[in-house]
Amino acid sequence: MKVRHSMKISIRDLFLVTMIVALVVGWFVEHRAASRLVGENVRLEQEAKQLRDQSGLLTVSDVTKLHAIAIASDLSHAENRWRWRLHFPSDRPFRICCQFADLPESGTPGGDQVLYDTKGDFLMNASVVKDKKGIWKLILDCDNGPNITMPIPNPQWLENDTPMVGGSQAGNRSTVSVNPGSPLILLKIRRAKPVIQNGKEIGSTVEMNPTEGIMVWVEEMSPSAPTPKSAKP
Repeated sequence: MKVRHSMKISIRDLFLVTMIVALVVGWFVEHRAASRLVGENVRLEQEAKQLRDQSGLLTVSDVTKLHAIAIASDLSHAENRWRWRLHFPSDRPFRICCQFADLPESGTPGGDQVLYDTKGDFLMNASVVKDKKGIWKLILDCDNGPNITMPIPNPQWLENDTPMVGGSQAGNRSTVSVNPGSPLILLKIRRAKPVIQNGKEIGSTVEMNPTEGIMVWVEEMSPSAPTPKSAKP
């Protein structure tokens, strides 16, 4: 004898299944909408940053990091004038350093500390000029702080059209930043090494040994480092 089993679905079971399907569909629709919104926000943020970069405006993504962006960088080397907008974290002291000799191919040398305890956001200029007495000088000045003028020792490389290799300016296309404790090299111009073939100079290449030029960078001050009251011009 065969026994037939009949499956009955109650209204309660049907209502429960309908609710589950509705919740799943609702979650899926909301998830897609949220994903679109996140993607749109990312796109708008990228476009806003591109506009700020093109205008030479800082985009500070992390207030605990040093930030810099170059202004009018395309004409900088032709005019011997470099400009940056800078952001300094407020929770620790910094100093701006420069050096004209023994510049390494990478990293920073033990340079002169010329501007101390720099804070906040400001505009800084670096200019290489020749005064009326024929002395080449580097001028660093800030729009809301101190400035200093330093003679450049052994400036023959500036006057003899000596090839320079490895010139770089921080933030020449967009805002750059460095992690706490790391130096930020704003400007590096190093004398090139001539390439000699059959007794004749046929070109130049990067000098791997320390050489002369100009380097300007920012570094954190040690808590125990002495801080003068002001920079002397």
